[in-house]
Amino acid sequence: MQATAGLVYEQLQDMPKAEHAFAAAERIGRKDPTIQNSYAGFLCRTHKVAEGEKLFLKVSRDPLYLTPEVAIVNAGVCVHSAGDNITAEKYFRQALTVHPNMGEALLQLGNLLLERDDASQALVYVLRDLQLNPPSADALWLGFRTERKLGDEEAAAGYARRLKTDFPASDQARMLESGVVQ
Repeated sequence: MQATAGLVYEQLQDMPKAEHAFAAAERIGRKDPTIQNSYAGFLCRTHKVAEGEKLFLKVSRDPLYLTPEVAIVNAGVCVHSAGDNITAEKYFRQALTVHPNMGEALLQLGNLLLERDDASQALVYVLRDLQLNPPSADALWLGFRTERKLGDEEAAAGYARRLKTDFPASDQARMLESGVVQ
């Protein structure tokens, strides 16, 4: 209940109440890794990266948490938001050792590699994700940007067509239509 209240307060931009609710939920649910994962996410979103990372890693080691790779990817996203790309890459790769088909880890790693101007390696992760998982707007958007970076306009156009056709209401399709390419 407290964790839900924390999410509601966060949506309402009342961060002191959100922090209080999440902290109370974490105290009450010290043995509940799902609550701890939610609280760690809040900590990261409020720029308490070291605390959030530490809690995500604690959750990932909890034998009661059935998806440790989720907490590991969350730790990677957390540290990446603070600019620590080396540690983020380590976490994304670690999550893939736990769950090799995990779309979120594949795409986070692909995005990180594209940011690092390693488009050919980013494409490896896009293609792997599309081979192993149902297509997503995120995967198609990353594929589009990666192929553009590699200079293959025909392949980029293919990703753009699929994005517009399969996910016309997505943020990615709107960015494509407006010409925003990150």
